[in-house]
Amino acid sequence: MQQSYGEEDLDVGSFKAGTVRVLGIHALPALYPRLGIQLGWVLREIPASEGQFRSGGLKDYKVMGCAGDLRVGRDTTVVGPLHPAEGQVDMRSSPYHSESHLMLACELNLRQIEQYEQLRTGGAAEFSLALWPVVVQSGEQVTARVRPFSFRIPQDMWIAFLSSIKYGEYDILEVRRPTADIGAFSEIRDQLHSARLRAERGDYSGCVSASRTALERAIQESKGSAPSLREVLVARTDASRGDAYNSIVSKAKELCNRAVHKPESSFSYSRHEALFIVRVVESSIALLGQLGPYDNNGS
Repeated sequence: MQQSYGEEDLDVGSFKAGTVRVLGIHALPALYPRLGIQLGWVLREIPASEGQFRSGGLKDYKVMGCAGDLRVGRDTTVVGPLHPAEGQVDMRSSPYHSESHLMLACELNLRQIEQYEQLRTGGAAEFSLALWPVVVQSGEQVTARVRPFSFRIPQDMWIAFLSSIKYGEYDILEVRRPTADIGAFSEIRDQLHSARLRAERGDYSGCVSASRTALERAIQESKGSAPSLREVLVARTDASRGDAYNSIVSKAKELCNRAVHKPESSFSYSRHEALFIVRVVESSIALLGQLGPYDNNGS
């Protein structure tokens, strides 16, 4: 049986007729972020000896539809409405306690996801479901209820969803390699990727530290054989712009240094700060790639 990340009873009339389980999440095909929540439904048939329902017991019923809300944690704050991802819903009861599957979809946008990421702070993704199933027996709709319940998606599964929808990858950065050293450029690229990944996991100081490593390597490679980065930038632009660009890069490095040289202090970076710093570093590296030496000799 598949792992359950959260579950609740399905009540039909006076019976606890079955169970609804969250089996996982998926990125559904769409031109926008579309979260799929896979649900498992066990629809039991109950013999007449266990109670009374219409002519006795509970059998031959089916779930013909289901709507709902995806909510934040145990709160009542709604992330978005839920509806069947595709086709008609037709899940029938069984005396064998077999499980039927239903995919519910929640249409999202990047602003909603960013707001939730601020609440998640790098941990597991915690939500709750409010579901309103449509249950039919003998051609008539009957009373059915699933109480709101919470579920917890592991960090790795949630990050895989974010990766599938390209969250955090919508900033396109073009960097001209400042030297012919492909290995050096690969290290810079890998450190920037690590910084973004650490931000997604809530390791904001680690994000800043990886940004610092990338920036330092880019400065080293951009200087070439020149005495200082300022001289390179002034030579490629003019004194005023060169000084300004050098100051920006120096201040960015200064911000990054706090994550490395003062790890024991009570100071910590927020998500907004970490993302600001990694973007500034990315833009600085892109600039250095254009204005730095075009070969190993700085010519």
